[in-house]
Amino acid sequence: MKIGIAKFLKGMQDTGEDMFLAKQPNVQTAYMKTGFTWDTQEQGL
Repeated sequence: MKIGIAKFLKGMQDTGEDMFLAKQPNVQTAYMKTGFTWDTQEQGL
C-alpha cells in the first residue's frame, strides 16, 4: 500500500518522525512552506 502525507509546518526543523518516514519505501511526504495559511491580521472579517 502506498501512503502520502502532507505536512503544514511552522518551521523547517528535522524531527525523528521525518527521519523515520524518509526510510519507508511506500511513504511519500510533501512539506508545505513555512508560515501560516491565513493572514492573522484579518481575524475580525
